[in-house]
Amino acid sequence: MSRQSLHTSTSSQELVKPTEPIHLIQTAREAKRSRPKRKRDWEKLSEHRSRGYRVPNHLRNMVGEKHEKTGMRYSIRGIADHHMTTTSQVAGAMMTYALSELRAGKIPLEARPQPEGRVMRLDWSIREDAWAQDIPTPKPRKQRSPLEPKPLYISYRWGSDTDAQIKAVATSLGVTIGEVVVYLLHHAIQSYRSGRLHLHEAAKVVRQTVSPSW
Repeated sequence: MSRQSLHTSTSSQELVKPTEPIHLIQTAREAKRSRPKRKRDWEKLSEHRSRGYRVPNHLRNMVGEKHEKTGMRYSIRGIADHHMTTTSQVAGAMMTYALSELRAGKIPLEARPQPEGRVMRLDWSIREDAWAQDIPTPKPRKQRSPLEPKPLYISYRWGSDTDAQIKAVATSLGVTIGEVVVYLLHHAIQSYRSGRLHLHEAAKVVRQTVSPSW
């Protein structure tokens, strides 16, 4: 018996047709679909959630517009760049400081009554000698003028405990939450400028993940 050997057939019917280079190029749509979805579970954590507060119109200049080089937000961005961290880290540290100053009685926050903005509190009661009463027609709501600037919001990522403290202060004073945020951050920035408040970098522990290798 003769020794057999493996060989490749050269028959024209069995030849594999070369693949065109154009078929090897993945389309942009296919690449986007095959790309693993980015997980943003960290944003669901309470301390990582962005919290926005509406800024009263009379404090817009103090806060500054988003892309202006003036105002409180611009100062916080500068401090964040100096310490090589995020604006939320700076704002969170400053808010923690300002709340501690407020608890110590070092920040004089007083609410000024505004009769036009006062909201009445209602109680209810049942009357035996009841009579029909009409439901009054609501007053027309004030329409925003086209020349009036759009509402301004300020938002940073800090924990729910900080947010709850801010809301408690606003409720006790009877003012808006955004007003409290602006004044407390403004106090912290002024303390930073005067040298009374110092911010120190601290190493942040990042959770590591492991994967098998061989």
